[in-house]
Amino acid sequence: MPVLPEVPAAATSTGSAAPDSEGASAGASSAAEAATPAPVARITESNFAAFPLQITVTGTYAQVLEFVASLQSGSRLFLVHGIDTAQASGEETLLDAIISGLVYSLVAAATTSVG
Repeated sequence: MPVLPEVPAAATSTGSAAPDSEGASAGASSAAEAATPAPVARITESNFAAFPLQITVTGTYAQVLEFVASLQSGSRLFLVHGIDTAQASGEETLLDAIISGLVYSLVAAATTSVG
């Protein structure tokens, strides 16, 4: 026994009663699309800058990886593009790591001075 009563196929149509109304509904949707304004680019090359940065850290392998993960998931946009590691001098369990990457920042608009 079905939970819901069966509905005849003709009653399940979601379109209008007029069979040639497809053109009218397509016209209405294109009019709605035309009314939608184009997005405005908020980030451009004039207000967004990338600065190269190198950071040297010393720690265990796990600590260095945790530091790199925190760089890439922190509040400041930072893209790591290189890591060089070497055993720390005199320390068998520690690494010196040089992390290179780019830090991104919004640049304030230039103001003109009067006078």
